[in-house]
Amino acid sequence: MGERPLEGQVALITGGARGIGRAIAIKLAKAGVSIAITGRFKESDDTVPYQTTTLDDRDKTIAMVEEVGGKCLSFAADVRSFDDMSKVVEQIMARFGRLDIVVANAGVFSGGVPIHQLSDNEWQRMMDVSVTGIWNTARAAIPHMLEAGRGNIVLISSVAGIKGGNAGFGHYATAKHAVTGLGRALATELGPNNIRVNTVCPTSVATPMSENQFYYDLFSGGTGGTKEQAQEIIKSMHSLPVAAIQPEDVANAVGWLVSDEARYVHGIILPVDAGASMY
Repeated sequence: MGERPLEGQVALITGGARGIGRAIAIKLAKAGVSIAITGRFKESDDTVPYQTTTLDDRDKTIAMVEEVGGKCLSFAADVRSFDDMSKVVEQIMARFGRLDIVVANAGVFSGGVPIHQLSDNEWQRMMDVSVTGIWNTARAAIPHMLEAGRGNIVLISSVAGIKGGNAGFGHYATAKHAVTGLGRALATELGPNNIRVNTVCPTSVATPMSENQFYYDLFSGGTGGTKEQAQEIIKSMHSLPVAAIQPEDVANAVGWLVSDEARYVHGIILPVDAGASMY
């Protein structure tokens, strides 16, 4: 394979401004892919217990993609809105005339209480972003892929979409199981049209979503938990001796799945989880 084996292709990455999404954007840009990222780009959001993606995050990602020789468009869009996602795809088509790769990565994280104590808002936000958002992203792009007779769709789920998860994450585990189910359903329907669909299930990833006090308290079992305490607990869930994987580990899996090296890999659920799903 050449140094830029996907030269000329175009990818849409939701939640692409930092963390896993940023790493995927850079990975694909290095392979020659033109990138479009989406996000809400709000300076604060009190519906989740961590700092959400900002305009500064977006600008850093655009600069990093350009540094590796790529092009990067950004769109302020909410994956919960099919209208938003349809407009994004239409603008990508107007700019590039094609859409080859979709990585449905946007999601949220919360938890810490038994499932019967979750509020309506906590439950609904998880489903709206992490399930409906992925559906909206896929269904906005699919008609263009059907017309082109080709495409690659990768859904980002979680090891919690394979296992039952841990206590206190009922809505998260439910949403991530829905994502793996959606991936299988899309693969069944789209395979005959030469559109490959696969799902990646990471374990804990070192991103702002997991590097915050809420997360440390959650895994250490009390307020005032430290990063080190949380990491020891998470490390015990893995077969390999690591507490968290890096965003680039997920990006590497995505990069392979959308490449010709995986041209007959279709409908799989790929754990990138340091062996967590073994147990």
